[in-house]
Amino acid sequence: MASFILAGVCALLAVGEGISRWSETTDYPLFRLDPHIGYIEQPDQSGSLGRVNDWAYNDKSMGIAAPFRPSPTAPDTLLVGDSIVNGGNLYRERDKLGARLGQRLGAVWPVGAGNWSLGNESAYLDRHPRFSPASIGSSSC
Repeated sequence: MASFILAGVCALLAVGEGISRWSETTDYPLFRLDPHIGYIEQPDQSGSLGRVNDWAYNDKSMGIAAPFRPSPTAPDTLLVGDSIVNGGNLYRERDKLGARLGQRLGAVWPVGAGNWSLGNESAYLDRHPRFSPASIGSSSC
């Protein structure tokens, strides 16, 4: 009797696993620990949550599918922040802040992670000096 119950539980778990993989309800981006930045999404990954809300991270862990290729002629905008910039999994890629700003500004490169603080953001810029204000110019309000 116990073996039938165990077999039934295993079968239910297998069916549940199959349904969750098919519906992609468990498709989340992977993070990596970084001794300097803290934590950041792994580069070069993409997926979708529930087959609806797509997400992607490029070669610099920026929340956009396009590889980082700054324009030599047009202005590029680096958007650094926390979960507001990242957008999470609950929005389609085209509905996230970076993509929406990109419709008005041109190339926008969003980078951030949930609960990032100024320290994480500064560390990311330190790790990638090409993005620092000294190399791209800055303005103060």
